[in-house]
Parts: sequence; structure tokens; C-alpha cells
Amino acid sequence: MLSTANASYDFFGNIIYPGERRPEVSLDRIEQEGGPDAAGAYHRRVVHWWPKQGVDIVEAPEGAPLRTWTIRTADVEPLVGAGTYAKWWPQTLRGETQFEAHLLGFRGIGSETGHPFFPFAEERARGPGIAPAVVLRLEDGRKRVFTRGAFIDEDQAYLMDLYRQEMNRISETLEPAPTKVRESTQREFPDAAEPYEPGTIQLHTDHIVFLAGSEPPAGWGEFFNSEYKEEAAVFRNTFKSLAQDFWVYNEYAGRLMPYWERDEQYKYEIRVGN
Repeated sequence: MLSTANASYDFFGNIIYPGERRPEVSLDRIEQEGGPDAAGAYHRRVVHWWPKQGVDIVEAPEGAPLRTWTIRTADVEPLVGAGTYAKWWPQTLRGETQFEAHLLGFRGIGSETGHPFFPFAEERARGPGIAPAVVLRLEDGRKRVFTRGAFIDEDQAYLMDLYRQEMNRISETLEPAPTKVRESTQREFPDAAEPYEPGTIQLHTDHIVFLAGSEPPAGWGEFFNSEYKEEAAVFRNTFKSLAQDFWVYNEYAGRLMPYWERDEQYKYEIRVGN
């Protein structure tokens, strides 16, 4: 790593709805035969909308870390060159194993624990956990998104650590979390059982409640599984973490969240099937 992030840099800043054109974003360039005031017969107009400065081509923001990234090539893990695990790469990076780029921020959400029921090949090809997509500024100023499995495990571990720090930080900026569950829900899904005992159960995050039967289904189950109880517990924690992060991501972006238009605030409900 060539430099570290500035403590004041916002890695989720670019997901916020701007409300107006940002000063660094250029306008479309329009060319019209006969000039902009040409009248009469048809005059061809050409709108040059790409690449747009501040959108497709960006300056390196102050505080954005510059890092050497190592590509997860087939030499590192042969599965990355096979089928659905293959990655698309910008032409300038094809055949490369490393490149320098500024980390601009995250796109989407992730989980350190990952999905314990993913096929083994999935974790080998794309690395442990569920790394969020990242937005990098390449050396020529282009902005590109790279998804899970693009980089080696060490790079993804760095990203996951930073992601969790940033997610915790922006969580503290949100509106106070609701504490209530609707009365009708309490009657239908009382929190009255322990996992793997008859009844129903409520699993809570700050903003969300998961409603489920507390016994495993007759067939295969991931939320509860009698044969793989430890893995099912990891899955539940991953599921809860991803859902809570999804709430935080959307509220921080400026999206209208459930119940915001009401005086009475309730936790958002997710009903788990089977």
C-alpha cells in the first residue's frame, strides 16, 4: 500500500443522492449544424455525453488511498478463468498482475462471515466472505467498479476491514432506530421459542426483525438445519448483518425508508420461509 486513507474521507460519500449537479461534473457538449440558434430546415445535433468529467473521468479526491492491487489471476487460483468465475477486465489491465489505483469507495454491501453453504469452488474462486464491490480510479482517471473475486485474499481482507469500519461509522449518523414490533406481528410471531424447539422466533437487528418458525424444515434448510447447526448459525448472522447493512446503505444514500412517513415507527419485518 502506497498511502493510507484520510480519517475524514467518506468511502460511502458517492452513494448519497446529490440533489443538484456537483461542481466537478461537466455538462454534456452539444454540437448543432448552423449553430445553436439555427432555424428552418433540419439541423443535425450531436450530444457528447461520454466520457463526462466528474463521472467517467475523475480527479483523485483528497484522502482517497492509493494502493497497489494484485489481480486474482488463474495463476493464483485456476478457477477464476473458468465459466461464471471469469472476470471482465478493462483493456489496459488485461494481462497485468498488479496495478495502482485510488480507492474511491464501496458499491453495495458485504459480509466478513460469508455464506457457509456456498459451494467450495465459490470460496476458492472468489475468496472468503462476501466482499462488496469497490470503485477505483485508474491511473488515466477512469472510474471502474471491481466485484468480489477480482483481487487476491489479502486485498479483499483489507477491503472488508475498511468496509466494516466505514459501515459502523455511517451507522452512527442515521436517525434513531425504531424499537417496536407491530402488535399484530407479536400475536402472529411471538418470540417464544429457542432455536430447534417448537414455536416461533424473532431475530433482531437495529432496524429489522426476522420472523421465523424455530424448527428446521422437513427438507433442506439454511436458516435452521439439524445436521449443520453451526453453519446455520453463521448463515443467520450473515443474513442479519447483510440486511442491516442494506438498511444503513440505503438510509445513508437518502432513500425514504419504511415507516418514515408515519408518526409511529416500527422495525421492518422480514418473514423467513420454510
